[in-house]
Amino acid sequence: MLERLSRKTFRNTALTLASVMSRYPHAAVALTDSLAERIREILPAGEFEVEARSGIVNIHGIGRYRGCSSASMPLVLLELPGDVTEKLISIFMGEGEVVQEFLTDVRGEPWPTLGAEPHVCVTYDTVQLWWGGPTEGEAVVKLRPISRKELGL
Repeated sequence: MLERLSRKTFRNTALTLASVMSRYPHAAVALTDSLAERIREILPAGEFEVEARSGIVNIHGIGRYRGCSSASMPLVLLELPGDVTEKLISIFMGEGEVVQEFLTDVRGEPWPTLGAEPHVCVTYDTVQLWWGGPTEGEAVVKLRPISRKELGL
């Protein structure tokens, strides 16, 4: 039963990812590449590597964190109902939670600090993700803003 469920889940996920990549080809590449690049910028050098491939953002440990990895498929959230702004909020909030949970688990302490939470702000021009307090000014760590024009969304 578990084997059948796993194959079905894998197949459905692959179909959803393929559908999104065919409907939003530019956005699919731009979104995963931009996320991977910015996540790479905030992670300590020599501890993690980040790559974007086929709609998937991979974070994997190196050095003392070798063998630890996280893979996310933020693109599948483009299939959610709602307008593009709502989808971007869901995508970036989800990615913020994934990164925070992974780094907290791997490092064995709250990342980036105790009490910090992910926050997203989507404007007409940019998407911003930070961890810390509810305003960008209270950010402990933040990604460099991503241009919506760059994403094509």
